[in-house]
Amino acid sequence: GAVKYFKKLEVVNAPPPTEVNAFLNPRTQDPMRHLWLGLKTGTMIANPQSSDPQTKEYYAQTVGILKLNERPGLLETRKQALEDYVKDLKHFIGNKQSQNYTQALLHVHYPDVVDQSVAFPGWRAKLLVRLRRKIKAERHHPTVWKEMIRQQALHPELSALFAQAPEALKW
Repeated sequence: GAVKYFKKLEVVNAPPPTEVNAFLNPRTQDPMRHLWLGLKTGTMIANPQSSDPQTKEYYAQTVGILKLNERPGLLETRKQALEDYVKDLKHFIGNKQSQNYTQALLHVHYPDVVDQSVAFPGWRAKLLVRLRRKIKAERHHPTVWKEMIRQQALHPELSALFAQAPEALKW
């Protein structure tokens, strides 16, 4: 029969090494301080706004080792995430500006969520919470959302959207 065995794990109660590491540690460092996502291309670059001399080394090692710009499908997935976030933000804005169910139906892509037995303001409030939750918690690639916020001044469409929903800047 099969033999099971367990190897004793040795627990070391010591602080981690203190030498400078060229690889970003997302537990202790904010990757956005050193990396920048090109929204149109889906590629990671060294953050052009960083004044930290380690940024280029962090970029080279982290992006190179993890193949953040080379893995099949990753760039396309990031670009798709941008499209999805923009679509969700437009839905949020359209529903936020709606004054009645007829207007709201123009912005709802799931007609089954419309419940005209509930007063419109209450229904709209619930829908807006649902859309915000979708953007904040249910979408993949949250870095894309963070970059949309950070780079909005560079992209007129994003600037216009965030101007209509300034609350989204805090999500």
